[in-house]
This record gives sequence, structure tokens and C-alpha cells, in this order.
Amino acid sequence: PTMVFFMFQAPRAIQLLYGKAFLPAAEVFLWLAVPTVIARAYGGGASSTVMSAGGQVALVVKQYLIGGVASVVLSVLAVWWFLPLGEAATLNALSLAMGLAFIVTSGLGFAVVRKSYRVRFPTAFTIKVFGIAVIAGLSTLWLQGGRSFWVLPLAGQFALVFYVLARWLKPLSAEDYAIALQASRRVAKLVRPLVGEPIREESQP
Repeated sequence: PTMVFFMFQAPRAIQLLYGKAFLPAAEVFLWLAVPTVIARAYGGGASSTVMSAGGQVALVVKQYLIGGVASVVLSVLAVWWFLPLGEAATLNALSLAMGLAFIVTSGLGFAVVRKSYRVRFPTAFTIKVFGIAVIAGLSTLWLQGGRSFWVLPLAGQFALVFYVLARWLKPLSAEDYAIALQASRRVAKLVRPLVGEPIREESQP
């Protein structure tokens, strides 16, 4: 959700953190943020942690080597295709290339973990949360209506809309709750109000 908020309010957030001189970086951030959010939907870097814990460090190294090669190839193609369009277009294309390489890296780890460890990431829950965050982000644009707002009130509205929608829609399934319970009882306790299905007594923390 935090990443989605910054996607909708990138110019204001960057200006607040770094000043007006860095405003052009907002567009570059967006091209990198979108594929990063997509990669997080199926585990992101969590698969590497699972493989490392399972003693397959060499496999993690291979995963990131393939991701590194993908990053280099996509970056070269980005420069080749977009350099004639100017520096700004090239920087945006490079950011997108890095994001796509992260998707490749995450996808490889996701496939290995699903096959070798039979670990299932709560992908459906992540996608639903992303959708709720997008609605909350759109609400901040509606609040602005072309006017100038400080980023902190917008962040407050985003958090309120996201919280209300999440409690109303309850995007977490009982199966995904069981995954959270296995990972961390503390996390399971936090997300339990978001479960939209009955929870079996043995699954409760």
C-alpha cells in the first residue's frame, strides 16, 4: 500500500523528501514502481529467503545471476530503442527494464519454491490489497481536484480509505490466513480482522 500511495503522489512525495530539483525523478520512479508492485504479488524477494533457509544458497545465486543477465539485456535494449527519443525517455525505459528484470528474478524464485517446497504465497490476497490501495490512491487524486495539498493530509486520507475498505471487503481468505499463521503468529493476529471466511479453531493463534 505504501508503494501504491507514492505511485499516485510521487511528485509531492519526492518534493517533500528531496526538494523541487528532484521532481523529474517522479516519472522515473513510476516506471520502476509498477513492475516492482507486480513482482511483490508473487513473493518478491521472499522466495530467496525460503531457498536460503532450505540450504539452497547456490540456487539463490543462480536465480540472481539470471536476473542480472536479464537486467543487462533489457537495459541495453532500452538504451538502443529509446536513446533517439531523448534522455528522459531513456531513463524511464531503463527504470522499466530494471523492474522487468526484478519480475524475472521473482518469477524464477516463485516457481522453484512452489515446486520444491510446496510453499504457496498469498498471491490472491496481495492482488486484492493492491486493488484496494489503488482505490485509496484514486481518492487522493479526487481530493486534490487540481489544488495544491501537503502530502501528509493526502497520506492520512489514503490510510483511512484503505483501512475502511479493507475492513469492509475482508480480502484475506482462511487459507491465506493459515499461511500467515505459519509464518508469524504476530502477523496473523494483525491480519485476522481482514479474514472474510470462518476460521477453524485449530488455525487460530
